[in-house]
Amino acid sequence: MEQQPALPSSAITAPSKGKIFVGLLIMIGWIMVHVVLFYLFVVSGFLVEFALGFIKSILFNDQHALSSMDLVWEGTLRTGLIIAGAAGIPLGLAKFWFIHQKRLKKAFWLTLLIGFLFELYAVYILLTTAFS
Repeated sequence: MEQQPALPSSAITAPSKGKIFVGLLIMIGWIMVHVVLFYLFVVSGFLVEFALGFIKSILFNDQHALSSMDLVWEGTLRTGLIIAGAAGIPLGLAKFWFIHQKRLKKAFWLTLLIGFLFELYAVYILLTTAFS
């Protein structure tokens, strides 16, 4: 059996400038989407917490319902969105780094899943604090 000769390093082609540009656009776009999502989620979560506190103060005669608003969930949400936003980096790199494309896609999905779990935990914290 003959072994095939290894390709010289010059035989590996460099990615085109267009692929690199698209990869960078994917990274920046993915991160910016998660920044916008963070602000949208924080404002909507704050409004939900404020509305429920207002309703509790009227319906249940709880005078401290509005003053006891805790934004404990906000830190967990921020962590989840930062991790999910960071998932765009391996996604963009996979566009032009062909040698490690399989590993980069696995890293993207794993990072996205971890970020999503943090976000679900933030929703759980929001709901438990809002209804307690």
